[in-house]
Amino acid sequence: MRYHPDKNPSKQDAHHFLLIKEAYEIVTGKITPPVAKPRPNTVKKAAQNNSSTPRTVQRKKTSEADRLKAARDRFKEQILREEIENERYFRRLSSGKRWKLMKLTAAVGLIVSISAIADRFLPRHYVEDRVTNYVLNKASSFDGKALSFVKTSSGRYFWVSDINYLLYSKAPTIYVERTWLFHEPVHLIARDKVKYEYFPVHFTHYRHFVLPILFLIPAFVIWYKRKTITFTVLFLSSYYGVSALLIYFLLAGDRWAHLLTLGFL
Repeated sequence: MRYHPDKNPSKQDAHHFLLIKEAYEIVTGKITPPVAKPRPNTVKKAAQNNSSTPRTVQRKKTSEADRLKAARDRFKEQILREEIENERYFRRLSSGKRWKLMKLTAAVGLIVSISAIADRFLPRHYVEDRVTNYVLNKASSFDGKALSFVKTSSGRYFWVSDINYLLYSKAPTIYVERTWLFHEPVHLIARDKVKYEYFPVHFTHYRHFVLPILFLIPAFVIWYKRKTITFTVLFLSSYYGVSALLIYFLLAGDRWAHLLTLGFL
């Protein structure tokens, strides 16, 4: 389009357009590359070696203006074919079973995303447990805090920051603070005779707001629905990526059961 004659009337740009168009068609196999003319000496030797009289073939010379006109016509046909293919591909994405599955993913993703956001403000569950094993300062959080590995008698594992002797030595009996809907651990609570102390739990979806945003992408795809490369990329990312992540999120930790029972189970 940069050298197209409709945008650039100069002869030099038209010549560039012709060369680019013909080169594209040769590379894609739509036309055969031009064959170099044989040298006069080669023609004479072939005539001497051949017993029959060689036929004289006259090739019609095509002017550059005619080639340019033909290239413009072929370019218009190419644009039309690409538009037809894009329309077919868009209809294949935005209709049929794929589109129904995308609508289902969008609905489930919207429910899970809203539930994950609301889960931050709902009341909490508190489950009594006991620390059985711990390893101090074995990892780092995303904000650079030292994390310790804690195992409890119920077989649960936690990555905890700001750990001290109260949690693993003085008062090993603890409470696990969990969110209401998805039962996601938020704090380990240790208490002695005087005070309670809260230890934040890391590497959970509660600590990071990425998943609720990702689960909203299918709903955005349903709303967007345009014949653009952005729609195609978002559709394929949602169809293969977000849907798989959504299934894993619901199955892990029986979150689907927690969601269906509104956190009571």
